[in-house]
Amino acid sequence: MQLIGGPLGGILLTLYGVRWLIYADALSYLVSAIANFLTSRVDGDNADRAISVRAVVGDLAEGVGVLRNEPTAWSLLPVTVIS
Repeated sequence: MQLIGGPLGGILLTLYGVRWLIYADALSYLVSAIANFLTSRVDGDNADRAISVRAVVGDLAEGVGVLRNEPTAWSLLPVTVIS
């Protein structure tokens, strides 16, 4: 999506102006959030686990633990965060 987003944004900006570009950007985030919500599922292991700050922090800690065991992913993390 990032490969076509820039050129499409440029075309949208040229044809319709910055206001419609901002609307399209906001709409793309909304569509993404809805898609994430609709595709999330609760499996048997996490059925009773409520979404909370503690759960999110635990998931982030687990993710960092996985990254520590993957040197390639760990080395690419700064590049991903910056871009």
